[in-house]
Amino acid sequence: MAGSDQAWSAVLETMDKVRPVIRAVMAGAGMATEADDVAQETVLSAVTGIERWSPASGPLVAWVTTIGKRRAIDHIRKTKRGASMKLSPG
Repeated sequence: MAGSDQAWSAVLETMDKVRPVIRAVMAGAGMATEADDVAQETVLSAVTGIERWSPASGPLVAWVTTIGKRRAIDHIRKTKRGASMKLSPG
């Protein structure tokens, strides 16, 4: 099912609820303008990994939201780490 039309449709249907969560996380770090990029990464991760989701573990939207929050946090960490490396004397 990973990468199938059905996976794309199912994940895309969740994004109206997931996108605001990603925006909130990114805005909290002052990176609201990058929220759409993180949302795209979230969709790709969810579609390619959809076989790891099980309806018994909860709704698809909860699973995709978790992916989105983790992607946002990873993006923030990576960006801040890159910025601190640029500021370090060397």
